Amino acid sequence: MQQIEEVENLDILTAGSLPPSPTKLLGSKALEALITDARKVYDIIIIDVPPILHVTDAARLSRFVDGAVLIVSVETTKKAALIQCRKALEKVNANILGVILIKVKIKKGNPYYYYYSGYYNVDEDGTKSKRRKKTVKQKNRLQKGNSVIMTELPFFFSYSYSIIVERGADMIETHSHCIAMVDDGPKTLEMSLKMLHMAKLDGVTEIIATPHYRMGRYENEQVGIEFEKLTLEAQKAGLEIVLHLGNEIYLDEESIKPLIENQANKPYTMAGSRYVLIELPFMKLYPIHEDMLYRIQLAGYQIILAHIERYPYFISHSELLESLIKRGLYGQITGRWIIDKKTRKLAIKWIKQGYVQLVATDAHDADTRPTHMTEAYDIIKRYLSEEVAKTLCIENPKRIINDQIRLKEWQISSLI
Repeated sequence: MQQIEEVENLDILTAGSLPPSPTKLLGSKALEALITDARKVYDIIIIDVPPILHVTDAARLSRFVDGAVLIVSVETTKKAALIQCRKALEKVNANILGVILIKVKIKKGNPYYYYYSGYYNVDEDGTKSKRRKKTVKQKNRLQKGNSVIMTELPFFFSYSYSIIVERGADMIETHSHCIAMVDDGPKTLEMSLKMLHMAKLDGVTEIIATPHYRMGRYENEQVGIEFEKLTLEAQKAGLEIVLHLGNEIYLDEESIKPLIENQANKPYTMAGSRYVLIELPFMKLYPIHEDMLYRIQLAGYQIILAHIERYPYFISHSELLESLIKRGLYGQITGRWIIDKKTRKLAIKWIKQGYVQLVATDAHDADTRPTHMTEAYDIIKRYLSEEVAKTLCIENPKRIINDQIRLKEWQISSLI
């Protein structure tokens, strides 16, 4: 293993001389042991393999890795070949993370678009139809020199790997709809596993799954069964991620009644602790709702308010949010609100004021609402401090799982 001095935290293991039987080497116990040992030392391992359609190296190695990234040359790679590559990886159940395009001609004067042309129109069976000029525009991608990271086949991550390495990849997600077929989250077990893959690559090591609980709509009939299925399949897939069960409980009389009456599994607390995740009504918070919150507290629960940024009455009247926090409730904010520049200022302000004790993602799928803890962590660290970022993303979530009596807070200050 050679340490590269010019690049921080980068080591390289070269292939060396060609072995007598490369195929036998790829299927050997020795290679499996090497990768297993490397996982204990390194946060991220990237294995470079030959072209997929030329040799079977990529297919054989797919069982060892968490995901595959296709490197595609705009100048030489045909669409038919790309389709064949994808099918070859899907046959061995490889988790395709996305595509990196290289040798892309960037149009000067517009850093948000790239253009390429001259491809055949190729059908799914690989046959060519009439050649025609084609232009592709892709927004919001990460550009490095003359390479472009795509986000459409089917997705890719634009998060900073250096942040994951520095943090030790030990964040805890406390609000995730990752259980399939129980609410408005993923529709298939496959999508649930893809969400877990994304979360792991995003630096998350533990997740509290929080499907909706609302009497008359989401009543937990299949939640326990589907949770066990997901846990088992995640273990089979080699995902080193710990799952806990909870609920996002809607605040109405019928939904909180079984909670207060301590009816088993109706609904679930967070990771079996005394903490409960509560979803408030969206348009108006009436005195009767505040009374419900008080009764939940009297029953011995610690209340976490889900996605506090989504309630317009908190945005327009932050003193209402402050009064609830002073009554011993906790605020959970969605990471996307911290990441978005349009809402970041208020998010940082609320954290400074002590209204926020947890950062989560409210993830619902692997495409439009995925896990995105890394970027949120990085921004909190940059605007406030690493201590605050660790408290919101690691320490307080761990306190919930350990059922500690209080979450870590800081003094509520005047408006900044």
